[in-house]
Amino acid sequence: MKNLLFLLLMTTFPTARHLPPQTYQGALARLQQAECRPHCALSLQKQTAVTSQQLTKLEGQVGRHLPQSLQELHTRQGTFTVYMVNYETDEPNHIQEKYPLLGIDDVSVLIENSPERQQQTTANRLGLVNRINERWGGKAGFEKIFTDEQIAGLNRDYTVFGDYHNAKGEHLYLYFDRHGKFGSVRFHPAKPETDIRTDFQPLLKGNPAPHTLDGLLTPCIMEIIADYAGK
Repeated sequence: MKNLLFLLLMTTFPTARHLPPQTYQGALARLQQAECRPHCALSLQKQTAVTSQQLTKLEGQVGRHLPQSLQELHTRQGTFTVYMVNYETDEPNHIQEKYPLLGIDDVSVLIENSPERQQQTTANRLGLVNRINERWGGKAGFEKIFTDEQIAGLNRDYTVFGDYHNAKGEHLYLYFDRHGKFGSVRFHPAKPETDIRTDFQPLLKGNPAPHTLDGLLTPCIMEIIADYAGK
């Protein structure tokens, strides 16, 4: 009877292994165990955790404190990038292409003071609109829709800390706001006005973003597993 009850409970309630992870660390652990389709793999590349001094330097340049959860990611775990790797054959050393899917910016890169970047402060560079303009090599079309004052507000209130390329071909920029909350916006130069009006226009209201760091990153990682490993 006890054995029958145990089997009934096991089939009725999911085990911890099958429950969706509640943290991005749990999702990354699930990703590392995922089996990809033939001739490809999901690769997790981690950066060394930074010192509190490095983080303080970045915060001084950004002009605000990073949310506590993002501070802990940088100083305890280190930032990371998830790659999709395609192989020419089953041999793991014969890489045909490798491209990033999800990446959290490395502090050591953000605080670099290369000559070509000295004209902009780190705060300006990490601002939402400026970061997207920088990624796409110039103007991305924001000035056609928003006033200079609105663009300045988006740069001031929203700070980019990573990006995500999903299987739909969308490019999402991950940000935190002045409330310490997290969110993402889509942008691709093929349809800039659509993305700007749909994803950026609501940000002008200044409402807190909808997510915690775990709430933002965990679904992205699980979506990668579902899209590329089917699990």
